[in-house]
Amino acid sequence: IIALLFTNHVECREGSCPTVCTCKWKGGKQTVECLDHQLINIPENIDPSTQVLDMSGSNLQILAGETFRRAELLNLQKLYLRNCRLGQIDEKAFDGLTNLIELDLSHNLLTSIPATSFQHITSLRDLTLASNPIQKIESHAFGNILSLSKLDLSRCDLQSISASAFEN
Repeated sequence: IIALLFTNHVECREGSCPTVCTCKWKGGKQTVECLDHQLINIPENIDPSTQVLDMSGSNLQILAGETFRRAELLNLQKLYLRNCRLGQIDEKAFDGLTNLIELDLSHNLLTSIPATSFQHITSLRDLTLASNPIQKIESHAFGNILSLSKLDLSRCDLQSISASAFEN
């Protein structure tokens, strides 16, 4: 029991945590929190074994293709990008995130569901798109996310939903 309590407070490997971030074990997962620093990119030198990344409060605006592959963060299970002024997500932004089960894109500037971006994260179970100016959901918007069990679209500006939006 003593060893277990100790490992919950161990920091990530020395030198692997960007100065603007906090690296720690949280909920049994290696977690990196880079909160409210208005970052425009994913910081370099994040440990590739990181399982949870929270970049909330950044100024990312655009998620380019293979963003997480280039950062070598392919082990991510949870990704929080709340309030990052995201207005555009490339269709390959999440390429390689085969372990990702939770994604929070709430409080951003997304005007549509970035459906083609989700095709690479087929294990996703929990998707939060709340508080985005999304007005309509196109057909097959979530067709590639067969494991999806929780979807939050609260406080969006939804006006129309295609009859086949949730097909599959």
